Amino acid sequence: MVLLRRFDSPPLYRGGYVSIGNFDGVHTGHQKIAQRVRSLAEPQHVPAVIMTFDPHPLVLLRPNHVPPSLTTLEHKAELLEQAGATCVVAYPTDRKLLQLTPEEFFDAIIVAELRAKGIVEGPNFCFGKDRKGDIGTLQDLCQRRGVALEVLEPVGGEAIVSSSSVRSLIIEGRLA
Repeated sequence: MVLLRRFDSPPLYRGGYVSIGNFDGVHTGHQKIAQRVRSLAEPQHVPAVIMTFDPHPLVLLRPNHVPPSLTTLEHKAELLEQAGATCVVAYPTDRKLLQLTPEEFFDAIIVAELRAKGIVEGPNFCFGKDRKGDIGTLQDLCQRRGVALEVLEPVGGEAIVSSSSVRSLIIEGRLA
């Protein structure tokens, strides 16, 4: 398993396909994303990268509203690798990162650092300062910068699978 805590090994993460998010619990929706990233990357012999954040951004933004973690960072990386990631980057979350506008984040991280060929996300993806960037913003930036984008349908039908829904089920004792 390759778990990086900063951008210091470019051959492991540059020039491939990527998905960005918290990926807490690595539920079936997250697994589907990691599998799709791998299926795009593998034929081109490029990295299949999952980028997450450590600590969770809410630790800095709203410390009293941080949800309990479903997995440790190391276990999350193992699960993402099992689902298809060749590299997991747990980017250090700090105030400077959280102040980047969606366009600044896209240009600094996705274009300049990751040099991503393409991105795979779910329909509820948000990014940038105050989560102002959404899928529409991402589509526009990808189109303008020549980065492929694939938005996957949510998993679970009417009961969309999410880390929040998994937490709720655990609290209710519905572990199955």
